[in-house]
Amino acid sequence: MRKLIISLALLGLAAVPATAQSIGGTYTVAGTNFDGSSYGGEATITLTSETTCTIHWETGGSSSDGICMRNDNAFSAG
Repeated sequence: MRKLIISLALLGLAAVPATAQSIGGTYTVAGTNFDGSSYGGEATITLTSETTCTIHWETGGSSSDGICMRNDNAFSAG
């Protein structure tokens, strides 16, 4: 769960300068777990309005679904 939260935060930082029209899409995910092992996968963001979206996250054989929001240059996901 921690790696998901950290990864979503990093994804949010990467998407901050994006506009609402360009946030949607599939992103490559790569990171390091707390134990030093690496992981990878994909996160797919689907716009649901100008300011909201959904995220489908797949890493290491598991998947998670969440929501995200955008307000000007701020992006958050959970």
